[in-house]
Amino acid sequence: MGKERAGCRFDDVFNLVCDLATLVVAWERVSGNRGARTAGVDAVTRYYVEERHGVIPFLEELRCSLKDGSFTALPVKQAVIPKKNGKVRYLGIPTLRDRVAQMALKLVLEPIFVGLRMPLPRSTASPASRRPTTGLSRATSRLASTMSITTS
Repeated sequence: MGKERAGCRFDDVFNLVCDLATLVVAWERVSGNRGARTAGVDAVTRYYVEERHGVIPFLEELRCSLKDGSFTALPVKQAVIPKKNGKVRYLGIPTLRDRVAQMALKLVLEPIFVGLRMPLPRSTASPASRRPTTGLSRATSRLASTMSITTS
């Protein structure tokens, strides 16, 4: 999916996100990250998935919940990190399952946004990209019009 397919419709995006191959790549990216050692509110870490549960069964369960519509992101675990100046920084830690689902979405959607020459939702290119009227909302509307669907 890139420049050569920028004019086509992306009807199969959901199936690409739910594809086991996409979820495996998403798992590899998430599990290779240092944050994979940190559990979310469900107390599941990379070690637990690899050694006790099994990666493929974990991904199959995620895939099934995405496909049947029962997937719901869990609340993030809140952590407070002290800063040198005496203030604190609040950090939200999503579950490993939620991180894999987010990465699968990123793997599928990022090439579409790049191919359509849209700013990526998390782009730091300009402060305007963080404003709802010029960043994600505009990109989502443009993507929706390309796909011939409506957004609310």
